[in-house]
Amino acid sequence: MYYSEGISVIDVAKYVGINRTHFSNVFTTKIGISPTNYIQRKVIEKAEQFLEDQQIV
Repeated sequence: MYYSEGISVIDVAKYVGINRTHFSNVFTTKIGISPTNYIQRKVIEKAEQFLEDQQIV
């Protein structure tokens, strides 16, 4: 939800109250990519959607 506001993996780990490394390991195991890559992917998807919405057909 806040990926476009510059949130970091450290911010998320602090929010959920666990060590950053442990959070990253669990996230990567469950989701299949690192939290950093996940956030980057979400930012790119949002940018792609923005560009698609701006196209005049």
